Amino acid sequence: MMLCRCGAVLLAILVFATPTMALEDEYAEEPRDALGELPRDFYFTQDLVKMIVGRMSDQLGNQLDMDIEQRDLTRERLEQTLSRYLVDNREGLQPVINDFMNMWAGDEAPSAENVAEWAGRAKPMLHEFSKEMLSTADSFGEFLTDDQKMVLDGHMAAFEVGTRFAGEKLQIWEEGGYDRELDWHRSPKHAEYIREEGRLRYQEEETARAIAEGREPPQFDEQGRMQPATPQRLVDSGPASAANPPVARDPAAARALQQARNRQRGDGATAVKSASDEWTRYVEDFIRRYQLNDGQTNKARDFLRVAQEQRSRWESTYSGRVTKLEKLATSARTDGGKATAKAQLERLRAPLERYFTMLKSKLQKLPTRKQRAAALQRTPEKAETARE
Repeated sequence: MMLCRCGAVLLAILVFATPTMALEDEYAEEPRDALGELPRDFYFTQDLVKMIVGRMSDQLGNQLDMDIEQRDLTRERLEQTLSRYLVDNREGLQPVINDFMNMWAGDEAPSAENVAEWAGRAKPMLHEFSKEMLSTADSFGEFLTDDQKMVLDGHMAAFEVGTRFAGEKLQIWEEGGYDRELDWHRSPKHAEYIREEGRLRYQEEETARAIAEGREPPQFDEQGRMQPATPQRLVDSGPASAANPPVARDPAAARALQQARNRQRGDGATAVKSASDEWTRYVEDFIRRYQLNDGQTNKARDFLRVAQEQRSRWESTYSGRVTKLEKLATSARTDGGKATAKAQLERLRAPLERYFTMLKSKLQKLPTRKQRAAALQRTPEKAETARE
């Protein structure tokens, strides 16, 4: 309603003022350069900081079941930390924010060189922010209960995973690894890529959260959804912050992404193909070693097919990224850049090892005791290795 009224007033001004302006044109002052009067740089205002802090403290208060006094102390300390950080780092942070907004709003993807220069300035800002937030969270221990501290530890463990992901991406970009097809938000392939990357980050965050809270690490299904945990949570912190998010894949986007990745697979695809061949050899050797019957053999090959489908989904998402990271791991300008690329490679490939481990675990349930004993007598060393 208020918007309609404002629009009507504006329309009236335009309609009735236009003739007068035309008659008095020769007496009119030079038109104001209103755009030039706007501030050239965006930055945080007091009201915006209060709004951000209010939302953060409310969410944290609900998740930790804080009382009124605890909520007030949380809000006060977060406000002090964020305000101090923004004031102390304004000289470096403000250009980083504005350059990001300019690149984001541009009609064309920024160059890898421009992104590398920007990432080099943004990386220390992120590091300093993470350090300030972790220090502030530690100070909450002065007024939290032991159970609340444990839940907070879980939140901060997840926060560290998130900032590590962001920091590693900035490191890769700084080394020239910005990919317009995948990293630019207007690219058709970006949405699917960022969804898969977010799913990987979510799994690591929830695993870190569980370990910090003293719970068993969660299990995830083939779509990346977290399975219900058997142990009860130590504290009822309200609805889980990332419980089973929708991860439906767009088939058309997935196919487009696969085609783009197929053009740039290189060594990454070769490594995946080698892994697949290794899995096939392992299963066929297992079938021969234990002389599985037809029913057992069919099950073993079904297990292999499922594992290979998981591998194919991984390949369609990450093979191109693996190729880039493999190159950066050897050609990055700094040792830190090489180490970061290698660490990200290990994390990207971790699901492949998990799929293979799950495949071997399923196979071990197939042979009977009689088949195991017979295999042990034929090739003791191989049978023992298979059991491991």
